[in-house]
Amino acid sequence: MDRTEPDKVAEILPERDKAIRLFTYLKDLCALRTTQVRNVAKYDQVFWLSDLPRHKLCRCTIWRLTDPSSPISEQHADPWIEVRKPALKSPPELPDELEPWIKDEELADSSLSEPGFYEHIPLSALQGDSGSTDPNALASINDYPDVFDKLVDYVEVKWKPWASEDREFQKVQKAYNQLFNIYQRQEKFGEQYEVVFGAGLLLWKSPNSGEIKRHILDIQARIEFDRVRGIMSAGPALDGPQLMLECSMLETTDRPNPTDFTDIENDAIALDGDPWAAVDLERVLRGFANSLPITGDYTPSFEHGGGAAEKPVVRLAPALILRKRTRRTYEDFYRQIIDQIKDGEEIPENIRRIIDIVDDSPSEEKEGVEIKAGTTTSTLPDIELYFPLPANDEQKRIVQKVEHRRGVLVQGPPGTGKSHTIANLICHFLAKGNRILVTSETPRALEVLRSKLPREIEELCVVWLGSDPDSQKALEKSVIGITQRKANWNASKELNLIDQFAHRLDAERKEQARLRHDLRACKESDIYQHPNVFGRYSGTLQQIAVQINQERDRFQWFADRPSDTIDPVVTADDLLKMVQIHRKRTPDLDEQLKSQLFPLKQLIQPNEFCRLVEAEKKANLAHNGAQDKRSYPGYAQLSVLDREKREAVKGMIEGILATQDTLSKHFHSWAERACREISGDQDRVWRQILASTIDHIDHIEHLLNEHGTLDVTGLDAKDFRLVEEHAAALKKHFEMGKGLGFWFVRARVVKDGLYLVKSVTVNGKPCNNLQTLNQLTAWLAISSRIKTLGELWKGITLPPTGSVVLQCSAYRDLCEPIEQALALHDRIEEVRRTCRDCPGIRFPVWHSQEEVRALNKALNAVNLEEDFATARRVFAPLAESLTDFINSGHSHTSTEQFRQAVSGRDGELYRDTYESLSSLHAWANAYNFTRGVHERFHACAPRTCDSYDKSYSEPAWDERFAGFEAAWVWAKTDRWLDEVSDKERPKRTQRALENSASRERDALKNLAASKAWQHCMTNLHEKERMALIAWSQAVAKIRSGKGKYAETHRETARQKLDECRKAIPAWVMPLYQVVQTTRPRRHQFDVVIIDEASQSGPEALLLNYISDKIIVVGDDKQITPMHVGVDREQVLYLRRKHLRDIPHPETLDLEGSLFAQAELRFPDRIRLREHFRCMPEIIQFSNNLSYTTEPLIPLRQYGADRLEPVRTFFVKDGYRKGASDDIENAPEAKAIVTQIAECCEDPAYKNKMFGVISLMGSRQAELINSLLLKEIGAEEMEKRRLVCGRPYDFQGDERDVIFLSLVDAPQDGQPCRMIRDADTQRRFNVAISRARDQLWLFHSATVNDLRPNCLRYRLLEYCLNPAVHQPDEIGETTLIDLRRMACNSLIRQSKKKGEKVPGTPFDSWFEVDVFFKILDRGYRVLPQFPVNTRHIDLVVEGLCGRLAVECDGDEYHGMEQWEEDQIRQRELGRVGWTFWTVRGSDFYRDPDAALTELWEILEGLKITPRHSWESDRKQLETESTAADRIPVSDTAQEYRKKVEDDAQEDEEETPSVEDVEGRLDRVLEYARLHRPRPEEMPSQDIQKTILRSLQKCPNHSCTLKSLTSRALKELDMQTRGNPRLEFEKRVMRNLGALKRKGLVEEYKAKNKRIRLLTLNQEAMLF
Repeated sequence: MDRTEPDKVAEILPERDKAIRLFTYLKDLCALRTTQVRNVAKYDQVFWLSDLPRHKLCRCTIWRLTDPSSPISEQHADPWIEVRKPALKSPPELPDELEPWIKDEELADSSLSEPGFYEHIPLSALQGDSGSTDPNALASINDYPDVFDKLVDYVEVKWKPWASEDREFQKVQKAYNQLFNIYQRQEKFGEQYEVVFGAGLLLWKSPNSGEIKRHILDIQARIEFDRVRGIMSAGPALDGPQLMLECSMLETTDRPNPTDFTDIENDAIALDGDPWAAVDLERVLRGFANSLPITGDYTPSFEHGGGAAEKPVVRLAPALILRKRTRRTYEDFYRQIIDQIKDGEEIPENIRRIIDIVDDSPSEEKEGVEIKAGTTTSTLPDIELYFPLPANDEQKRIVQKVEHRRGVLVQGPPGTGKSHTIANLICHFLAKGNRILVTSETPRALEVLRSKLPREIEELCVVWLGSDPDSQKALEKSVIGITQRKANWNASKELNLIDQFAHRLDAERKEQARLRHDLRACKESDIYQHPNVFGRYSGTLQQIAVQINQERDRFQWFADRPSDTIDPVVTADDLLKMVQIHRKRTPDLDEQLKSQLFPLKQLIQPNEFCRLVEAEKKANLAHNGAQDKRSYPGYAQLSVLDREKREAVKGMIEGILATQDTLSKHFHSWAERACREISGDQDRVWRQILASTIDHIDHIEHLLNEHGTLDVTGLDAKDFRLVEEHAAALKKHFEMGKGLGFWFVRARVVKDGLYLVKSVTVNGKPCNNLQTLNQLTAWLAISSRIKTLGELWKGITLPPTGSVVLQCSAYRDLCEPIEQALALHDRIEEVRRTCRDCPGIRFPVWHSQEEVRALNKALNAVNLEEDFATARRVFAPLAESLTDFINSGHSHTSTEQFRQAVSGRDGELYRDTYESLSSLHAWANAYNFTRGVHERFHACAPRTCDSYDKSYSEPAWDERFAGFEAAWVWAKTDRWLDEVSDKERPKRTQRALENSASRERDALKNLAASKAWQHCMTNLHEKERMALIAWSQAVAKIRSGKGKYAETHRETARQKLDECRKAIPAWVMPLYQVVQTTRPRRHQFDVVIIDEASQSGPEALLLNYISDKIIVVGDDKQITPMHVGVDREQVLYLRRKHLRDIPHPETLDLEGSLFAQAELRFPDRIRLREHFRCMPEIIQFSNNLSYTTEPLIPLRQYGADRLEPVRTFFVKDGYRKGASDDIENAPEAKAIVTQIAECCEDPAYKNKMFGVISLMGSRQAELINSLLLKEIGAEEMEKRRLVCGRPYDFQGDERDVIFLSLVDAPQDGQPCRMIRDADTQRRFNVAISRARDQLWLFHSATVNDLRPNCLRYRLLEYCLNPAVHQPDEIGETTLIDLRRMACNSLIRQSKKKGEKVPGTPFDSWFEVDVFFKILDRGYRVLPQFPVNTRHIDLVVEGLCGRLAVECDGDEYHGMEQWEEDQIRQRELGRVGWTFWTVRGSDFYRDPDAALTELWEILEGLKITPRHSWESDRKQLETESTAADRIPVSDTAQEYRKKVEDDAQEDEEETPSVEDVEGRLDRVLEYARLHRPRPEEMPSQDIQKTILRSLQKCPNHSCTLKSLTSRALKELDMQTRGNPRLEFEKRVMRNLGALKRKGLVEEYKAKNKRIRLLTLNQEAMLF
């Protein structure tokens, strides 16, 4: 044990040594980046309080240090400095007669003693521009003494008092602007800058430290800006003043001794409650001066001028300082890490991966997760992905990878949804119970997270972006929320809530699965091949729809649409017959049919009538002639049989007679005997003979069929019976498997039958086997049966001879007569059975043909007697019926004719009358038929029937009704298509799916929040809870207390915050805040997410120490760490000293970013490509520049109000001056400021956020910022979040509109310097990709001034011709050829499924058909529009919008592809795309109806045809939105509408000047009545006012200076001070707009003047 322990220590020492050297290197590297400042002038901005004017608009509590008379505030919370925006006033209004003489440029300059004037001016300036005035003639001031007197009086009485006041105001304004500049840096670039108050300016020329001019006391400060009230204020930082004694600018030998320094430092700390306490502050400053090696002096003066001397001097000289943050906090952080490792702290796994090469194999998964709450535990792993926001596959892969690895690298180019992804990750890890840190080099990349996080977990995540009130409030909100939640926590209730959310989530997912199945069913219904639709159509819905549409012209006459369950109740034949009958109707026929017709069914047919008449006659004769036949015995009983049975008996008797006659004449004489015997019931013998014969013959034939013809020899004189016995015994012997044996050992059976073996042969073969023995046995049986048959027939006839086969056939012939005779016997029995019910009937002797014939004749006599009676009975009832019908009235004349014919037995009359009545009945039936058909026709097709009724005489109905069944099926199929396709069903389902998805996200969000709170409460032990409360109490004491204990409270708060940090599971803060507010500790966070990692240098490696896992998000195509001013040699020295055996030390150099480190150590990066920020035309440049191999996929769509994405502005007079980082281009800066000012006035830019980026150095940005302050003011800049800076200052940020300044310009005829380095490429990528909606490029160089390989050339060339997202083309085929192909059915049919339409990008002919329908309306249509590796079928593009059109036909790519299309459509919908779907079945049924909704949607989206683009563009440029105007009364709205109506009526003719003036007066009158304040007036109203003012001026011209006054007068407004100055700026900006429109021009006589250029008054109304 004693030997192994030292060995173990020896094994880990090298690794620990490497870790210590690594962090030592990082600490020393941070020290190298900390620049020593010995002169306060080196700081970025210094605002000396001595420059703060002693004005009523300025307040300063520090003044009391040198001026006891200064008021002392009783409010401790009052700021130390407060400056109110001054109400600057315009110069006094100049009388009209003085305007030509005064110098305009000097009139507003209050720094002059008085404004200058011209001694001579052109005479035309006084007399106007009349043609009679000599343009060269001059007027002298000496010639106008009254004018000179007025001038002197104006200057002395009005101008000088104004100038005196304005000079004071300008000083206040300067201070206001200076504070705003510092405020902007503080707010926007807090990671780079800090704001402090400096007190105690040390002036000393030390032999060791050099010349020193630095404050020795730093006080942490913060600037606040009240944009509404226009107040800039400076006071202590939110964490308090935190006074710090500075002596780092002094060498050690020049510093006070440690003891004195400690005492002074303690005195300084005691000032924390009130840093400006005069006595205490003086003690600190004076004590420091006295403690220096050379005793110095202290002067309580605000002055800061003068040089340093050998004797140190400390002046009060307070100043507000903006300075770069130092890296000292990083040094302290690394120092603590080094100490921990030296003390034996285990080296984190991610640090080991830096100092050694470690395989990044997936970590082992946890087998289960146990929830320690209540009594419920689970060992199953939680595999849920708690993403409350939509996410793509790449974003989901981040979680999948981090589960198994220590680190994940995510490349997130600009605008790819990194913040969205991080918000999802925060929710997921919180739900998993992890502690999370989200950080970045700058706070800008983190700001948007505040709005991304779900409200339910806000209190679990502190967004701490700096020393701002929002961060402080976020922390307090979290502390209060967690403590309150802990106080009210109910574990079992929360677990139930989690179960509820989980069940709700499960239910929504099941519902979505069902809805997706329904959507899939809709899709599958489109591609399903219907084999038989109503027996006529087949194919897909689209194919059936094509057939329906092709037959529309043929069947459109059928106006009804029967349902699929209804069949027609009429036929084509019925309808054809109906139309023919309708056409043949006559008035005479209609009149006859009004009488009652005798029913035909009651009449006898004419032929039958004639037959009955004849029958009556014949029956009478026959009855008389058959008297003798009635003497047959039992004749009376024969009549009892009904006529049907009599006829049946009669037929059987005739058959019996025929059979007897046949057998009596048979070839065999014995046949007659057999017939008589059998007829006489002597049939038994004959039946036996027949049965035996048939049996023997069947058996013989069976044996013959089995064995064939048999020839047996060797049996002569043998007893066949004995032979048969011997053969059977021998056969049985053989069957037992025994043989013949030998000699004396033969069996008895063999001995008896041995002769059979030796002598007998069958077909020539001996009987020595079973087969021949079987054949012998069969032969013996046949012989025996032939013999028996001979004996059976011996007494009847000679037996037949010949072969056995012939004998069998002969015997069958002999059986035939017997069979006939026996059938005769059966028939006789049938007669007896038929007459069984009439026992009195006497039957004849059946073998006597005479008696049988007598019975047959008796039956005939009975029938004749019956016929005679019937003939007589028919006529009497008919005559009676006819009489009754006539007596009933209204009978037709034919009825009487029938009665006459019946009574007179007149067959001819009867026939004629019958035919006439039949014809009438036929017409009556036809009429009834047509009535029935018509009723049925109307019942099943009412609309078609109504159409028929109006036009049945038209011949077309014959052809129509001939195809009625086809038309019925067509209409039924048309309705079936409508019901089956149900185009609303997919929309309803899609809406339901979207609603369910929204509810799913809510359920998932609530579940994630509940689980996150559960984990938080589980981990919140009593220690952390008490620390939270203690922190809250300490913060309250800091706010209310002051004095020497304030710092004690602050330290207590820091300690308690560190203790309770674990209780707050998620922190979002920039990297500099991490090192300032946390203490290094292993496992401090489970997961760290760092954004914009390419900006973070090696110092960010500290995150690997405090985290278990790290997610590195960044982009190596964006800006890398900045290291200006660091000595490269010293860096190399540190590398050699500390990193000698650490792998890849070059990656830890200054240029090495954390992203590059992660790329080296974390394989398989995840790349986000979907771009959500910029317009496609903007991000396309970045694709061309930096992402050529894997371009970003722009997913953002735009609406009808989109700005032109890329614009350029050429500054003709631009030039550059300066060099390196100090280069500037003043004309370009002014042009940008002018354009921004105009954009602020343009309604199209309402609520748009602006940013200005200088592409060369920071001086240009500073110049633009100062000009903007003067032009639009701090308030507008704050409102627009307008920041001017370098690309570095904007990384991680975005703006709606970005203004780029190229800065560079050609000099001395030489082209601009070429730049194409990687760093510039990254800066350009960042700069361009900040713009969401619009990018402006201001350039003073043309493409001819730049080299083609220069990055500036690429940028300018692109912006001059920005890429169109999709070219206007359809492939290799022209539109004419495509139309021709589309009309060729053979070409259409030749296209195979899955192929493109030849020579085009179209997937189907359906897309082509829809394409031409939209194209023919004049729209621009882009086929197969590429989006995110997929294609949209058609995109309709207008000037200000796009619509995605999906053609959902029967071209099908599989359900997997369909699912991807659904996901893509949802994703694109989230970023602004609007989709409209047309189904092939709807389109081909009725293209116009199918596209009606499309035209309405396009109109709603303001997507217009191409021919409207120019007018739309003009309208967008001139119209102002209703939101820019104040609400007006109904009366005013009616009045405005009247004015607009008048304007529309006058558009048809050119109006007169008087009419236009009247209309313009009405518009201005309306503006006066309902005018807003000057600062609220829409820019269009200001422009109209300018034009109207110029119209009223002499020669339509006035001085530039007087234009504002004239506009206010025109509007009948009075304003002064700041409102007037702001309005004047707006007038000047709108004047610039009028200049560009060509309506006015600026020129110069002596003063600048404005002249109206056109008298086209219509232009004045825009």
